[in-house]
Amino acid sequence: MADGIRRRGMRNAVTGNLDPLLVPAPETLLSLATSLSQGLKLPPVAAPNGEQRTPQVVEGVIVTGDVFMADVARRAELRRSLGATAIEMEGAAVIQTCRQFNVSCLVIRSITDRADGQAATSDEQFVATESENAAAVVAATIARQAR
Repeated sequence: MADGIRRRGMRNAVTGNLDPLLVPAPETLLSLATSLSQGLKLPPVAAPNGEQRTPQVVEGVIVTGDVFMADVARRAELRRSLGATAIEMEGAAVIQTCRQFNVSCLVIRSITDRADGQAATSDEQFVATESENAAAVVAATIARQAR
């Protein structure tokens, strides 16, 4: 905890036990979302330099916590020590709730910031477009799963 980040599993509110630190994605949902996202036409996003860029779908480890991450050194440490591809704040609650009800789930994130000194500004700038992109992947996955 020298870097100020305490790594622990989530506490199950029903049993009081600690849930696992790593919760793997269900392979069927992950495979489905990965294959469907390859065929989606996501709207371009304006980069900070004004250029339009095509969003990329990346599969990886998402770490989650209870603080907004805006520190480059801490971001680098989480990527190095936990293999993090993305850092966010909401996914753990969704996973914990689904685990309590034995419901399969997959966290799909659209990155709105780089977890750096510009995180708050970037989040405000990109939240609408990135939310639409994540929703497109989720909607396609749900539609195919329902068949």
